[in-house]
Amino acid sequence: MKSYFRYVRMIYLLCFFIMNCNIVDVVYKFLFNVVCLTVEKLFIIFKW
Repeated sequence: MKSYFRYVRMIYLLCFFIMNCNIVDVVYKFLFNVVCLTVEKLFIIFKW
């Protein structure tokens, strides 16, 4: 449930940035963050 709220907050932040910044830049940052999170989770899974 906590992760769900974190994603909702991320979406709100994305909307805020899209209003103020270059959309392409925001999309790239978001994708980069998603990749980082996925890699982090994979590392945690393989450690166990």
